[in-house]
Amino acid sequence: RPARFLRLGSAGLSGTVERLKEDGQYTVRLDPSGAAGLQQPPLVAFDPSGCNFEFAGIFRYAIGQALVVHVELPPAKGGAIKREWRNASVVALSDSSRCMHTVRLKQTAILPEEDVIVSLSEANHTPAWLSSETFELLARRHRRSIRASFGFLTEP
Repeated sequence: RPARFLRLGSAGLSGTVERLKEDGQYTVRLDPSGAAGLQQPPLVAFDPSGCNFEFAGIFRYAIGQALVVHVELPPAKGGAIKREWRNASVVALSDSSRCMHTVRLKQTAILPEEDVIVSLSEANHTPAWLSSETFELLARRHRRSIRASFGFLTEP
């Protein structure tokens, strides 16, 4: 499961969201550096509102977690670099960098299965609730629906 990290308020505390409670508050485990060096960092209740937090954007996934990852593909001879979304699964985590994962890109009709190292960010991956193929199919359907519903509108 992905770990969601927060920086809390102006105190410079940071922590990991453990769970979301029914009342809308989060249970957050403070990082050791923000918990006065305690052996077991405390759990605290946190109510995100306004500007009292920011996402730190650090992602850690368990080995085997299915992802969809945006990757650059090597250019065909004389061609441009191609970028696309690929189905993948986590193979290994880096010891040196919190966001680095080795992922196994799944085989496609034209590309073989391969392992690559990626630095995961908010913009280049998502947990694989849908495969990239299913997402593209649904996106095409949505575009057709929007065109059919609003095709009569003209640009100013």
